[in-house]
Amino acid sequence: MRHPHPKGKLATPAKAIRPSPDAGPSRHGAAAGSGIKWSCNQDPVPPPRGHKRRNSRRGLVVAVATGISTPPHGKKQTSGAFPHQEATSNRGKPRNPGKAIIFLFFLFLPSFSLFPSPTVSRPEHGGMRVMPRVRRGGVGWTAVLAAALQLLLVAAAAAEAGKYNAVFNFGDSLVDAGNLVTEGIPDYLATARPPYGQSYFGYPTGRCSDGRLVIDFIAQEFGLPLLPPSKAKNASFAQGANFAITGATALDTEFFEKRGLGKSVWNSGSLFTQIQWLRDLKPSFCNSTQECKDFFAKSLFVVGELGGNDYNAPLFAGKDLREAYNLMPHVVQGISDGVEQLIAEGAKDLIVPGVMPSGCFPVYLSMYVDPKEGYGLRSGCLKRFNTFSWVHNAMLKGALEKLRAKHPGVRIIYGDYFTPVIQFLLQPEKFGFLKQPPRACCGAPGKGPYNFNLTAKCGEPGASPCADPKTHWSWDGIHLTEAAYGHIAKGWLHGEFADQPIVQSS
Repeated sequence: MRHPHPKGKLATPAKAIRPSPDAGPSRHGAAAGSGIKWSCNQDPVPPPRGHKRRNSRRGLVVAVATGISTPPHGKKQTSGAFPHQEATSNRGKPRNPGKAIIFLFFLFLPSFSLFPSPTVSRPEHGGMRVMPRVRRGGVGWTAVLAAALQLLLVAAAAAEAGKYNAVFNFGDSLVDAGNLVTEGIPDYLATARPPYGQSYFGYPTGRCSDGRLVIDFIAQEFGLPLLPPSKAKNASFAQGANFAITGATALDTEFFEKRGLGKSVWNSGSLFTQIQWLRDLKPSFCNSTQECKDFFAKSLFVVGELGGNDYNAPLFAGKDLREAYNLMPHVVQGISDGVEQLIAEGAKDLIVPGVMPSGCFPVYLSMYVDPKEGYGLRSGCLKRFNTFSWVHNAMLKGALEKLRAKHPGVRIIYGDYFTPVIQFLLQPEKFGFLKQPPRACCGAPGKGPYNFNLTAKCGEPGASPCADPKTHWSWDGIHLTEAAYGHIAKGWLHGEFADQPIVQSS
């Protein structure tokens, strides 16, 4: 795990500006992301149900409640509301309908007998052998059975047609399934030690959480195994691979070196590097260009979250937040270029997540101290960092709109990390979380009530986990708990936290 720059200065607050009526998040989370990030990340919140159009007063209230302020001077604020894209395919349906039909079929199957005997023993009538009644001229059991079989086959075929053959994942520590530890566990990597992994696996796996990640829940939804890290030895990649790696950035290391930020970024595999890993792995699941395109066309691609570690480069080097804003167009363009490269490889269904509200995470709340008015009234989050994350997400959604227009035959979904995190804070009881300020489940006392200490992070001596991680959304002050990831995955799959659901209705 990468640590903040030891000599880094705190970023100075942005110049105060009166919030715009449109500063609040949109129906599907005009979200933002981890304006700052470590070797591992954060993200999303939509307006209330039934929200049709933006209301100036409501927008201002939401902005104040969630801790969103306006960006620095010279930066145009982009609206987070974008029209939903109409579904262009029926891919993404889970196998549940087919399973339900199979269950119902076998539930009623005992009512029929393929080879009925002249008499049937029944417990009623005192155990007498009663002849089954068959009405002459009525519909016989063979017709009913045939109809049931036909229904079963149709449902199973429909479910199979909508199932993804594979899932391919790209990103940083929010979705890394262990690529950083396939060659051995570095001594400095606390995320590879207990209690990481305790809630589901029972041991550390390289995931920066107590259990499963969003990508794990998505794979399980479609009946696929958990995606193996792409660098794993002797693994089968026939049903997908996870290329994400802790510390990853959207931009290559060379970009930061040219700007004098090479020492402050810990890049173990940028998005473009991960895409090259995909190309190198092609022989594992296809043998020709066309075969690969056909295979990818029936797969789901999850591209991100990415960007948080890019923004950490200037911030952890003691630079002002404005320096991070200067990187934003490059970061968003890098993500967009990566998506286009995957489309060129044959991808037809992609989900591209934004970043989390970095101002709500204990790591940033512990590192940066702002005046009282710099915190959200209800959330307690740092406004300027949440604003930064929100602007990134708004810009990303604008880039995705352009890609949709350019590639009408491709389904591109925006995945919201920002909105659910805000909801975890404002409506914790809805998700089974404790009502409390942003607080890490696993950590040690430090500055404020956040249970985060840079000298005793989760997995290090002096830190310990909470009694029940299911009651917390923040796992280690930087990443989320399995419970939180489960809620986000459900929102992506069914549309609450995405601009269109991954799972398509019939």
